[in-house]
Amino acid sequence: MECIDIADDCRACQTKIQEESQKVFIFNTVKLPDIFKETTSLYIHENDGLPKVLCSSCYDRLLEAFNFKKMCSAAVLHFQSMLSMDDYSEEKYILPENLTICGIANETRHELKSHTKTHKKDDNWFCVFCSYKSTRFLYLKHHIKVLHRGIKDYHCSQCAKSFTTAPSLRDHMLRHADIKNHVCTVCGVKKVTRTELRKHMIIHSEKMLSCEFCPLKFLRGDSLKQHIRIVHQEIKEHYCTICNKTFAISRTLKNHLMIHTGEKPHACTKCPKKYIRSDQLKLHMKLHTGKDTFSCESCSFKTNYLHDLKNHVNVVHEGVKDNYCDSYQYSS
Repeated sequence: MECIDIADDCRACQTKIQEESQKVFIFNTVKLPDIFKETTSLYIHENDGLPKVLCSSCYDRLLEAFNFKKMCSAAVLHFQSMLSMDDYSEEKYILPENLTICGIANETRHELKSHTKTHKKDDNWFCVFCSYKSTRFLYLKHHIKVLHRGIKDYHCSQCAKSFTTAPSLRDHMLRHADIKNHVCTVCGVKKVTRTELRKHMIIHSEKMLSCEFCPLKFLRGDSLKQHIRIVHQEIKEHYCTICNKTFAISRTLKNHLMIHTGEKPHACTKCPKKYIRSDQLKLHMKLHTGKDTFSCESCSFKTNYLHDLKNHVNVVHEGVKDNYCDSYQYSS
């Protein structure tokens, strides 16, 4: 019998988790097995042979259901006590105040304080999901919020993108405005951020890494390795479980899966159009802004592609029909 590898499958939604940072290890996380058992009423044990991980999305859904259940239970006690006219000192359950850095809610401040201590050992604060540690509590809090819970509080008003920090949003807004204040002193190329310019300057130095199979050069070793694996070795280790297509990059597989689900997360703010990839939306937005579009001199036709404009002029205005079929007397 063929051995089936389910170690990287989410125990809830059954999808294979590609990114290591998106894995939440159930039995390495404080109280999580008990929370899973209480919320789902399902038996769970470390040696039950089933996957031991949740994806970050299912983890958030589990905690949301668990915290909602606790809130409802607390509300019952609250109203029962109120209706019986007894003196009740227990505070009303307010989720945001008692929410821990890893998303688990506690009924009292004492429970919250006790749970928070589970993240600390000696002078370091430890992440319960990975090996990250920090001497600063706020750094750990930000790490879990961004990397493991995927929370992005800073939203762009012009597109659907969100960011984890205010500086990231500020740089993004500069791209919308096409503001590039950092100029290369060697070739004159302009960049949005100082970091981008610093990376660009390596091109003019001797630090570029050359591919042994072709003339391409790369700034980083991991980029060179990925290039060799994909282009020259043709390794495709990411496969679609629906149609069995294979892909070299996990991001490409993620975009491909959206074709099956019909999901299009990148929505135009000017019209109902939606797209799978952000670069598709960016290209579409040029139709609304008029930037970098090609216009027909004879009519109102516009396009983002020069070859589309040439085809339009040939077919519509010059009557040139290149694709001609003798059998059906049809041209397009």
